[in-house]
Amino acid sequence: EEAIELDPSFALAFSQLSFLHGRTYRFGYDRRPERIEAQRTAADSALALQPDLPQAHFAAGYVHYVEGDFEEALDDCYIALEGLPSDASIVAFIGYSHRRLGNWRELVAAYQRAVTLDPRNASFHNDLGGNSFLLLHRYGEAITAYDRALQLEPDFGDAAWWKGMAYLGMEGQIDTLKASVEAASGMSVWSRFRLHAYERDWQGAGHEIMNDSGPAFIDQAILVPKSLMSAWVHQALGERGAAAAAYDSARAFLEAYAAENPEDDRVHYGLGHVYAGMGRTAEALRSAENLYLPWQGDFHDGPWYAGFAAEILASAGLVDEAIEVLRPLLEGPSFVSADLLRIHWAFDPIRNHPRFQALLEPSAVTLGH
Repeated sequence: EEAIELDPSFALAFSQLSFLHGRTYRFGYDRRPERIEAQRTAADSALALQPDLPQAHFAAGYVHYVEGDFEEALDDCYIALEGLPSDASIVAFIGYSHRRLGNWRELVAAYQRAVTLDPRNASFHNDLGGNSFLLLHRYGEAITAYDRALQLEPDFGDAAWWKGMAYLGMEGQIDTLKASVEAASGMSVWSRFRLHAYERDWQGAGHEIMNDSGPAFIDQAILVPKSLMSAWVHQALGERGAAAAAYDSARAFLEAYAAENPEDDRVHYGLGHVYAGMGRTAEALRSAENLYLPWQGDFHDGPWYAGFAAEILASAGLVDEAIEVLRPLLEGPSFVSADLLRIHWAFDPIRNHPRFQALLEPSAVTLGH
């Protein structure tokens, strides 16, 4: 902004400002619609000042991406790439756009080209590579990509977590996930909590909550108050009164957050689990639908949020609805595996139902080739 004030014709500065607004929205620091409008305004200014500037087209592509128009995003990114053919960030972003559209061959090709241009970029190996292969249930290739990310950044908590999840999907064992969590200094309280919960070590899960500062875990996808984590612990330990109080505390926190941030859809994950725990089934169902229905047709975020919705539906005891969401996740691209369902506490309320048990039978589905 200071650069633009000094030189109102500085198109490159407008391009970078647009990216900053977009990332601020996308990564969850500010989910108000005004932030997207500021992103678009800055990109439009860059293009108006310098229509042939590759970075301006790249910024315009990111506007389309944040708004969910991935075909338009690709059009602008390919124009940008003509002017900057060796820019690994543009290549990677083309890959991300293809991933949202379900264009798997183009996605893998973009990953391979991006890491050839920028081989020391741990984020490319973790997300564009590892997370994409994990989405496609190509676990061996995912692990290779995560390993490369961790070689470059040994404290990369996300890469360590997802490497463990890839081993869970490939081998059905939690040992590597546990070792990854224990070895990575950058692991979030949410990841440490989940590991204990997967192991049904509820005392350990409660210990993680008490030793972490702050009222909630939040990232670009979900918001989980620590009071909700406490409710799960108390419920698992049979402490009904404490669980009810913790659920109500989480409800108050999340409903207040939703009132102050009406455009932030991350609140639906926590609210859905809260309503399920409180026996408010209709509201839990509505939260689950609010969480995943807007993302249908998106081949990355769609499966991501559908997996979260399935947790809520199962926690509420909605067997038919949970299975309807889970079946395509097990048969197609997703971050869900039968082995994850076997250990995830959210599915305990429907675990013994015959239809749920049938979902856990071994599958011969191979994806993404």
